[in-house]
Amino acid sequence: MFKAFFRYFFFYLFRAKTRQKLLFFAFVGLALSSFSLLVLQSTMGGLQRNVIERSKSIFGNGEVLFQVPPALGEAQAFSQYLNERSIAHSLEYQFEVLIRRGQQISPAIVHGVLKESLPSFLKEKDFNEA
Repeated sequence: MFKAFFRYFFFYLFRAKTRQKLLFFAFVGLALSSFSLLVLQSTMGGLQRNVIERSKSIFGNGEVLFQVPPALGEAQAFSQYLNERSIAHSLEYQFEVLIRRGQQISPAIVHGVLKESLPSFLKEKDFNEA
């Protein structure tokens, strides 16, 4: 019974004298594209979640913030304290600055890492390359 119905349906689409088959093909295309978009977004969401989890494991589980910017000696003393306890760490500076280009001024956040406390994945990198 279904075979006869589908045969009639498809013959009607391809042999019809009206333009209803174009409308049907548009709906089928819309349904296929919606389904493929749903699959793509689900896949990309899973990949993004995995990237976020890997990034968290690379950069560690904790963060120490100083309310007043410490002098370089204080930061190195804290680094020495962490080294004595075999805690992997890296010292990072963060500055909020204003950048001017011509008449435009925009805020920016600049991050810096001391060369002595680079993370393990950056130690082999040559920063003098252009």
